[in-house]
Amino acid sequence: MIKTKHILIVLILALIIYFSKGSIYPTGSIISRGSLTIIFLISLFYFVKSILIRNKKNSHFFIAWTLFFIINLLGVFFSVKPQDIDIYYGRIINNLMTAFLFYPFYYFSYKNILSVKHLYIFLLIFIPITILNYFWTESQVLSERISGNLDYVNNSSYQFVSLIPFLFFINKKNKIVSYLLFSLLIIFIIEGAKRGAIISGLIGAIHFGYYHFKLGINKKNILKFLQTLLIVSVLFYFLIHLIQSNEFLLIRLESMLEGDSSGRDQIYSSLFYSWVDSANFINILFGYGFAASKSLSLLGLYAHNDWLELLTNYGLIGVLSYLFLFYYGFKMIFNKDITITKKIILSCVMLTWLFISVVSMGYISSDHYFRAIILAYLSGSETSNML
Repeated sequence: MIKTKHILIVLILALIIYFSKGSIYPTGSIISRGSLTIIFLISLFYFVKSILIRNKKNSHFFIAWTLFFIINLLGVFFSVKPQDIDIYYGRIINNLMTAFLFYPFYYFSYKNILSVKHLYIFLLIFIPITILNYFWTESQVLSERISGNLDYVNNSSYQFVSLIPFLFFINKKNKIVSYLLFSLLIIFIIEGAKRGAIISGLIGAIHFGYYHFKLGINKKNILKFLQTLLIVSVLFYFLIHLIQSNEFLLIRLESMLEGDSSGRDQIYSSLFYSWVDSANFINILFGYGFAASKSLSLLGLYAHNDWLELLTNYGLIGVLSYLFLFYYGFKMIFNKDITITKKIILSCVMLTWLFISVVSMGYISSDHYFRAIILAYLSGSETSNML
């Protein structure tokens, strides 16, 4: 038990160091590669240990996650040529790391080593790291906008969205802390001016409001209920005011309403017809291989849609495995044996992930690391270990 707790601490420290690349120290350095190696070794070890667990909790979700992971692993192994590894290095790492990270946190949760307190501390550590990453990315974004490319926005705002579910692990007595951190996350989501991140952040905000509204319902203490209702209302008013005061964001929202899809319609149609018009049944069933979307799309870009990305890369097999993963993820929400808190968190994670999978990149992006950790905890932990 003591050794396993120490490994959990080492894993979190390695994640802190790895996520700090770029904003605190140069990317591609021995520091980032060393921390990445530690993360992969620990994840591989607990991947094996998790597979060997008998009577797994939420075994269908665990199996669906593992099936999807294996398909992606095989796709990388069989379709990426050695000379192309440097080209797709970041994408390969994100692809495998998001899936691999699930297993150590699942195991720690299953063994009651990972607690709500750990996840709260994790949130407090990763908010400032994510803010630093935001400003580092923003400096690159501003240089692109100066050159006239207004479609180039801060993708790191999605990381703030994926941190919203961690707010539910804050102790009920610390409501003020919860409200302040929520406001901080929302500010950066809106400032990022990423339309998909704002809508997915709104999904998270609705869950956050509902959760605290639910907590405030107490027939014995009407004053506490009214206080909660007032604070939640003020937060949502603040959110709307923040959007209205962001001129650049309003321009982008207006262009979206006018039908500007940033070229997505061309990308989507070219990828779909590349798949459906294939004369080779193997491509229909198994796709064209890892990152094939970039070479097949009309604009030479990735799909920005998980389902089309999977359809192009891994065919029907990839899409069906992803569909099973979502099916069993949503099925956990309706488990009558779990608490209302757990249901709300699961709903928040799954709905934001589903939306992001349609308008952007979900499973292959760096913000999916956080979702993997939360889903591992929710699917592996005992109900009694929840708030």
